[in-house]
Amino acid sequence: MKKTGYILITLIIVAVSCTTTKYKGISKEERSVIKYEAVKKAVEQQQMMVKVNRLHTKRGRVLDMNPDMNFLIINKDRVRISLGYSGRSYSVRTIAAINMEGEILSREISKRDKGGYDIKLDASQGSEKFTINMTVNSNGYVSFNIINSRIDLTRYSGNLRGLQN
Repeated sequence: MKKTGYILITLIIVAVSCTTTKYKGISKEERSVIKYEAVKKAVEQQQMMVKVNRLHTKRGRVLDMNPDMNFLIINKDRVRISLGYSGRSYSVRTIAAINMEGEILSREISKRDKGGYDIKLDASQGSEKFTINMTVNSNGYVSFNIINSRIDLTRYSGNLRGLQN
């Protein structure tokens, strides 16, 4: 029993030491600069993916989401949204998800004082129109809401990643 305990403790120590050596040669400031440059490149090239991990409902509830299944992709003049939804729907059928693939009609990008961006997109898929208001922080954290005539105002948050060509 003691031998098993020693082996287990040794494995834990080795695992912890391996994860801390990943960024050993890079300081915290250098990591934040690298992250900011990646965010800046993604926003300026308009090729970004937001992996959504939280849904904030209108009444203050916060729901954790699976980032692999809930995302927002902006690629030049196209947008793709696949998000869970929890709220009222103002149509005959209930809405449980927002799935949309369409084109961007207009876009406004303004730089924030502390290094982030405010982005407003108007997108459409056929006759459906969506307005997306995004706040992108310099560290890659994104908070955005989606406005449509058939759903309540819903806020999402997640992490930004650049799209690879």
